[in-house]
Amino acid sequence: MFVINQNKKPLMPCKPSKARKLLQADKAKVIRNTPFTIKLLFGSKRGNIPAK
Repeated sequence: MFVINQNKKPLMPCKPSKARKLLQADKAKVIRNTPFTIKLLFGSKRGNIPAK
């Protein structure tokens, strides 16, 4: 699953289970279905490794 932060910058992809948990907790929203991309709704400090 592709992930972007609040500033629309790409982060490292996550597993579907992690994406599902973020969506259920209202900490992310779906931006695009193909390819499936979520946008974080909170500022993340840990794991902010930009995608290459």
